[in-house]
Amino acid sequence: MGYLPHFCASEQTPAQRRESVRWAVGVARSQGGSASPELSALYGRYVAGEIDLAYIRAALSSLYSQGERSG
Repeated sequence: MGYLPHFCASEQTPAQRRESVRWAVGVARSQGGSASPELSALYGRYVAGEIDLAYIRAALSSLYSQGERSG
């Protein structure tokens, strides 16, 4: 069985999720950052409704904690 995402009221449609992603990327850019290729791929899956924000947080936490151990 696949992952069952949970979306709050403001994340019910792809358009709502796309707007959330645009907001998050805008905030990052305003602070001199950008979305990594990994995060961009996760955002695409989020907009498509395959995963939720909790999944993204867990994936990034796992990705970056592995980088700290190997670096």
